[in-house]
Amino acid sequence: MGFLIFAFRKLSLKRQINDKNFRLMMLSNDQQKITANISTVQQAMSTAQNTINAFTSNSIMKVQQQYLNSDGTPKAGFDNTIYPAMNAQLQAIQYKSNNFNSIFDQVNKVQLTQLNAIDTQISQQMASLESQLKPLNNELQNVEKAEDEAAKQIAPKFGLS
Repeated sequence: MGFLIFAFRKLSLKRQINDKNFRLMMLSNDQQKITANISTVQQAMSTAQNTINAFTSNSIMKVQQQYLNSDGTPKAGFDNTIYPAMNAQLQAIQYKSNNFNSIFDQVNKVQLTQLNAIDTQISQQMASLESQLKPLNNELQNVEKAEDEAAKQIAPKFGLS
């Protein structure tokens, strides 16, 4: 009878271990997806900043070309009074660029914070499952040993003791 009890307990432990291993595998897949999303958000941040910086540089260059010669002197038909107007346009471009960068940074920081929180949560769940697996595996080994001993005890001896 003890042999059957050990066999049943062994099956129960294996089921629990398999369930936890499956859950670990699913969490690992989720964590890989989150890591890929984090990478995508970081690349998007970099691309957006590069695009804004390129647009800003291009806009500044166009304003300067509109008012100045290549040596920095005012073009024909303009006098030194163009500098305040040109500087106002340049400041407006820089202001818009800073606002866009700030908005993108804030949005992406929120996204990264959320993704990192999910990643941390998944890591904690995985650690918890791994810590639950250790005692189950130890118990499974003990049950298998006890099952072997019980099987030896119920084996017929046929007078060969």
